[in-house]
Amino acid sequence: MWGLSQVLALDTFNDRNNGYLFVGDHCEFGVDIIVVPPPTKWEILSFDEKLSFPKFSWTVKNFSEIKENPYLSDSFSKGGKEWVLELYPKGYSTEDSKWLSIYLSSKEDEKIYVQAEVKVEDPFGSNHLTKQLNWWFDKSCLDCGWDDFVSVAELRKSYLDKEDTLKVEIEFKSWRERPPSSYSIKFQNLSQLQSSTLHSDGKYQSRLFSSGDYQWRMIIYPKGNDKDDGSGFISMYVEIDSTSLKATPPTEIYADIRFFVFNKKENKYLTIQDVDSKPFNTLKTMGGLPQVLALDTFNDHKNGYLFDGDHCEFGVDIIVVPPPTKWEMLSFVKLHYPKFSWTINNFSKIKENPHTSNSFSMGGRKWVLKVYPKGYSTPNSKWLSIYLYLADGEILKNDEKIYVQAQVKVEDPRGSNHLTCKLNWWFNRPGQGYGRDHFVSTAELRKSYLDKKDTLNVEVEFKVVSATNYS
Repeated sequence: MWGLSQVLALDTFNDRNNGYLFVGDHCEFGVDIIVVPPPTKWEILSFDEKLSFPKFSWTVKNFSEIKENPYLSDSFSKGGKEWVLELYPKGYSTEDSKWLSIYLSSKEDEKIYVQAEVKVEDPFGSNHLTKQLNWWFDKSCLDCGWDDFVSVAELRKSYLDKEDTLKVEIEFKSWRERPPSSYSIKFQNLSQLQSSTLHSDGKYQSRLFSSGDYQWRMIIYPKGNDKDDGSGFISMYVEIDSTSLKATPPTEIYADIRFFVFNKKENKYLTIQDVDSKPFNTLKTMGGLPQVLALDTFNDHKNGYLFDGDHCEFGVDIIVVPPPTKWEMLSFVKLHYPKFSWTINNFSKIKENPHTSNSFSMGGRKWVLKVYPKGYSTPNSKWLSIYLYLADGEILKNDEKIYVQAQVKVEDPRGSNHLTCKLNWWFNRPGQGYGRDHFVSTAELRKSYLDKKDTLNVEVEFKVVSATNYS
């Protein structure tokens, strides 16, 4: 089993203003499971001349009034690990320092390698302050950062807005060893490639390749796509062949796009994933990222993206999201007559254990009540047990379950001192029951809850019964 223990904060989910609960009390959950195919297509361009960046943004309000040192962000999850950003307004290593210190702290006790970029944003322009972080976190060193990220004087002058707000952002770089599975392009001479694209609007287009039963091209702007805010970056896109859309219904699809840049130094692929699945149709055939990797970083041979002279490699995974084919809808049936009353005559003469009511319908299912005059779990117990069961003959589909919220009552024949027991249970197999083993002692039952004719009155009132429809 694999999944996420912290998907969405309940405070956020339960606040109807946020839109997760709608049309009364409706909500919807889903999952995409995509098995990645092995690499099958590649391309090498020769010249005769010889992690997603998952981000966490932190808005620090009223910075000048902060007393804590350090001042901590909320914890956040990246790469399946928990992290915290730490601000030291008075400095990290020196008390009352004139520098702002920023550190990333791990909440894990295992060895983790992180490559990331920490940024203090310029609220008045684009003169952001950025620093690169490369560190192994382990038990002996759970935090890493900079004692002198920016001087307090410069911070107040250039990086606090008019409302005394500071914005800090961290981008984690993601790496993987496995090559791209949809397509790969290897350039053996980057400078020649850049020269060749001067006559093609600054871009290089691959040949057509197949992924998810559709035809695609990969498009690379080695000097950035200025028309899409890509100046100063490698820009990467994919374009679907519109004729393949017309030939293969549906005429609009969604795809998850993941771009790769090979790094010889790491011997791994830098992975950049678009956050959302992108729609492709005959009017919108292209999608991608204008800012994949900063050119200053890419062009510096020391960083490993250019190797063996002027070689480089780019790739893409295109995972076409299939239309939903499997689903289930859980609803709660509105009950017009939610009560079932059962009069048990001559209770003291009952020999069966259990003694079963007639079946009754509730929420589209048939049920029975069972009383155990001699107890449920212990033979000849001094307690009366009462249980609710799905009736014989009720058939559940594979993995089907039914939620019941109900109240069982033993009536006081002489007044209003009734005995009640609440039931909250998921019934997931035929013959399954749920109830109270020690509902009332036999002595108390005979004293207070049997009338003069030795009659016992039991009632169950259903609050909720679920129903599930499946595709």
